[in-house]
Amino acid sequence: MLFRSIRPDPLKTALGLGAWMVALDARLCTEKRIAAAHAAGLHVSAWTVNRTDVALTLRSRGLDSLITDLPTTMVAALRG
Repeated sequence: MLFRSIRPDPLKTALGLGAWMVALDARLCTEKRIAAAHAAGLHVSAWTVNRTDVALTLRSRGLDSLITDLPTTMVAALRG
C-alpha cells in the first residue's frame, strides 16, 4: 500500500487490509515507524528517494527498499 501521510495510520490500514508491504513517502520513514512496521511483519519501502544522503539515512533506519528515479545512482551509493 502506498501512503503519503500519517492519517489514516499507514500501518494499521495496511495490516487491516492484509497488505504485506507499505510504501511510504520518504519523509514518513522514521526509525520508529520502520521498526513498528517490521514488528508487525511488514516490508517497508520509501518513495521517491533521489538523494543519496537520504537513501543512506533511510538504510541506517532499517528501510527494506526504495523507489527512485535514479536507480543507477542509488545502487552505486548504497553499494559504496
